[in-house]
Amino acid sequence: MWLSERHHRNLALVTRTGTCSYSALHAHISDRMRRLRAPDGGVVILTASMTVEFVATLLALLSLARPVAVFSPAWTTDERDSRRTLLGHCVEIDAQGVVVHEWAGTPITVHPLTRLILFTTGSTGLFKAVQLSDTNIRSNTRAVIEALAFRAADTQTLFLPLSYSYGLLGQLFPALDLGMRTDLVERLVDLSEGFASQAIRGMLSGVPSHYEAILRMLPPGYACDRLSHVVTAGAYSSPELRQRLHQAFPRATIYNNYGQTEASPRILCFTSAHPHFYSSATGYPVGDLRVRLSEGGELLVSGPQIMLGYLEDDGSTCEKVKDGWLATGDVASIADDGLVTITGRTDELVNVGGERTSALEIESAIRRVSGVRNVGVLIVPDDLYGAVCIAYIEPTGNDVTEDRILSDLRRLVSLHKMPRELYVIPALPLNQYGKVDRLSLAALYHRRTTL
Repeated sequence: MWLSERHHRNLALVTRTGTCSYSALHAHISDRMRRLRAPDGGVVILTASMTVEFVATLLALLSLARPVAVFSPAWTTDERDSRRTLLGHCVEIDAQGVVVHEWAGTPITVHPLTRLILFTTGSTGLFKAVQLSDTNIRSNTRAVIEALAFRAADTQTLFLPLSYSYGLLGQLFPALDLGMRTDLVERLVDLSEGFASQAIRGMLSGVPSHYEAILRMLPPGYACDRLSHVVTAGAYSSPELRQRLHQAFPRATIYNNYGQTEASPRILCFTSAHPHFYSSATGYPVGDLRVRLSEGGELLVSGPQIMLGYLEDDGSTCEKVKDGWLATGDVASIADDGLVTITGRTDELVNVGGERTSALEIESAIRRVSGVRNVGVLIVPDDLYGAVCIAYIEPTGNDVTEDRILSDLRRLVSLHKMPRELYVIPALPLNQYGKVDRLSLAALYHRRTTL
């Protein structure tokens, strides 16, 4: 089993359709294990949902050591088809464990230790299937329980998609391991009533854009004193946002995190109790992970959470993991006490007029300008400078203009870090996980330049 054996009477899950105790969840899992009739061999596809049925079926498959690929309900037909094709011979089951389709695809080689397959998409838009083992998942669970002081929370509210490693492995699995209650919320907007009634308590997790939306839900001067843990990950969390979270949730410990699906996923964490929390620092390695920098300053990670490899892509696996060290693709610095600060992406580090910079560094500076709610920076080729930066701004109000932002920004960054072009738009495009969708921004810029 993949959940607590010690808390049978506790509530395990609360959904929009009802509640489920740990005792009932155990029974659901045992029933699924008896009834599952998925053909032997091949990967089992299961689409995530915020339901007891999905959780029970997923845990049954893991207990049966069947490799399971979790699909997102938000994917289009083309997105589902492309991922299914990669899986070769596979079978899809519904949340009740009933086979809905079987595909006789090209035979593929799944790592013999693979238990879970999650999909990740890089800046190029090309997805990869990450193979994770029992050891990967359990190591991450233990690491997160300690890093986030999970035992000090009595419940959590979870609206992160369960097809997302942050939501599934980073938040749900640690709670199930401890016998903690998780309230599964299907929509972010559904939190507003909970905040109004002070019903939300314990632990809350999200990405920075989620918290920007949550903070807008709260009335002026609101301070929620029932939250004990406020967890942010999935994207850069600015010092200013960390301060605003502390003001809105004064009794909570704020946790900043960093991770990648290839690391199951949690890599770094630190809390608002640390003297450098309200800075751009990222966190300390969790669990048994070790970190170091490559000669080029890229953050490398080693330990039991590192993936088995990408499915059917040995070339990319060898590029990503060398001698047991995962190349994160992020440039970082490491302080004498081990505190890591992510400073940019290796694929976004560019020379602008001979000066080295990164999109992350420029975004961080722009976020310090008054009136900026969110920002996305693109690096685009330029005949004269080699590359330049283009910035898209989501403002806090109608009085925010490009000229005013550029004027304020000139006081914060040197000339070569100034965006060549800056556009204020009503809202930045976000992907299903609440992160800025850079591919959509690039398409927006392409349309503008080809008109």
